[in-house]
Amino acid sequence: MERVDAESSSFFGSSRVSSIERCAVGGFRYVIAESELGGKRRHRRMIADEPEQPLLNGKPLFYLDTYQGTGAERTYVYARHLVDPSGFFATLNLLVEAEQLREYRAKAYRGVFNLAGEFLERQVALSDLGNSLAAKDLRFCRLFFPFGDVAVEFGPPFSSGEDELENARHYRRLTKRLESPLLGCDLSRTLAMGTLIVDTHWSSRQIPASILQAMLEEVARAPVTA
Repeated sequence: MERVDAESSSFFGSSRVSSIERCAVGGFRYVIAESELGGKRRHRRMIADEPEQPLLNGKPLFYLDTYQGTGAERTYVYARHLVDPSGFFATLNLLVEAEQLREYRAKAYRGVFNLAGEFLERQVALSDLGNSLAAKDLRFCRLFFPFGDVAVEFGPPFSSGEDELENARHYRRLTKRLESPLLGCDLSRTLAMGTLIVDTHWSSRQIPASILQAMLEEVARAPVTA
């Protein structure tokens, strides 16, 4: 990877772009733009750099927040997804059935849900999630797993009409409004849940899953700029 303009920065509102890196995986090009949002939070955004692919070029692929505290860093990765509640829970159940996470399937976990505007908290087992919630008006849920939280929102899609690569390179800023609906995972302890983001990703028809997975792992493991 090549760091570009590492020392150059400017302010746009409350967002400060501090560095940009050019990267490539499997021939697919992208940049990682980093912005300091204040305090101990660092924000990075992975943006497609493929001029010959207009459906992808300049579009945000992953958002990443890293929180630096007195203990270990916590890393959250987000991306716009294309699934409804039924599709989300089906994908989640398939992932948890994998060998490395199978031990967690039968246990109950705390979850916070927004059902038709009403917030509720309950203990739920993964095997029951699809049947109990997928058919209802689920707008948001957050599941608290021992290996990391998973949060997902549902609703009308919003895709940024701006060229975020142009904004980052030439105007040294990132758009404040994120695309939606978003699916996010805490990848601080394990990258296994990253598969959930990849399998539901908005660009999954244009970018092979292997490339998306490699990009996600690259940005999740990369240290933030001091």
